[in-house]
Amino acid sequence: MQLKEDPPVIRHAIGVPLIYASVGIVLLLWVLAAPVESRYASTSAILKSFANVAAFSGTVLYAWSVFLSARFLFLDKWFGGLDKAYKWHHITGGVAFLLLALHPFFLSWRALAANRPATVMWMLGSNWQINFGILSLYAIALLLPVSIFLRVKYGMFVWLHRILGGVFLLGFLHAFLAKGNMVKFWPLWVYMFIVCTLAVVAYVYHSVLGAIVPRRYRYTVARIRDIGGGTTELILEPAGRLLRFTPGQFAYVSLVGHPMGAEAHPYSMAASPIGRQLRFVVKALGDYTARLHEVTPGTTALIEGPHGAFSFRFVRGRNQVWVAGGIGVTPFLAMAQSLPRRKYHVDFYYCVVKANEAHFDKELQVLAKKNPSFQAHLFCQDKQGFMNADVLTKGRSLQKTEFFICGPPPMMKALHEGLLSKGVPDKHIHFEDFSLR
Repeated sequence: MQLKEDPPVIRHAIGVPLIYASVGIVLLLWVLAAPVESRYASTSAILKSFANVAAFSGTVLYAWSVFLSARFLFLDKWFGGLDKAYKWHHITGGVAFLLLALHPFFLSWRALAANRPATVMWMLGSNWQINFGILSLYAIALLLPVSIFLRVKYGMFVWLHRILGGVFLLGFLHAFLAKGNMVKFWPLWVYMFIVCTLAVVAYVYHSVLGAIVPRRYRYTVARIRDIGGGTTELILEPAGRLLRFTPGQFAYVSLVGHPMGAEAHPYSMAASPIGRQLRFVVKALGDYTARLHEVTPGTTALIEGPHGAFSFRFVRGRNQVWVAGGIGVTPFLAMAQSLPRRKYHVDFYYCVVKANEAHFDKELQVLAKKNPSFQAHLFCQDKQGFMNADVLTKGRSLQKTEFFICGPPPMMKALHEGLLSKGVPDKHIHFEDFSLR
């Protein structure tokens, strides 16, 4: 079965400009809060100005980091996919920490320049307005590197982000108990209040009321099958409303009664959206997925989504090359089943280490025989080497071809760089980045 050949959906990624604009607005309001001359009238004034700029910019970016972690469905449209929104969640969080650390640094420098002690900026005391800032900064300094640089288990990763979101509340108190620029200039106060309140609401929505508020679809596990190689197939039947999605998208799945708990995990839909059933194909990559085979038919599954902008339907070009590495084949299974029989020309490269790992090659070959728009190619590393840009670009019009890549991060990085070196426009190279979920 195939989808109707409606016009492509073009996503306008306005999220990044909004981030830059929000920082620009707070800095403009800060400039307007006092005469410009007073900002650089003395060394003390200059250091205080640097501290203010770091604080306001850092707070706005921290608010964005919290907001982007809430998995609102509209973030897919704003950023061109939730994986990209999460990338900016990391970027804004990291830059926010650096800026917020500079805030007490400049204030300490200012104090020392005036022969005053600077320890008040770094040690807890009787002033709770300052204490809230110190506690939030130390908490971020401790937890942020762990969440970014260490390969912690998924459950721990989720809890670290919940704690980091809660730390924002301390920063909120620190900012609004201060008697400085915001109190003296109400537009700045109102703007910062709105920005911080949106972040707090997002945190409460996702981390505090996450099991209640977000819209979820109730399904039931109908079948579960061990495909081999640590790969499990889940077939879900609806127990209520149907999830409507675009082929290539993914959803967060929570299995009630799973031995490792009911924490939601992201999986790509691996079947056409035409049918009633949902199909997920999951590789055992951690403790949770390694025990997925223990789930029994009849188990309740709660589905949150859909998310993602990785689909042949979200681009204008009809000449396309799809590349899957290993379990990265899952979104392409749904796309191949949904590809119209006319107007498209798709070459799909299914990359595995050995042929016996290509669990879905027969399924793809059957689809290729039925659909003249679709050609499936098995690419085995042990016989053909690593997939490369030479193979993908040979005989193609690079300005008119869209490339879709999903697989291990090193593979995606290498192919991205190779395609760019061949002259493929960056806007024609599309990824599904599992590593940022």
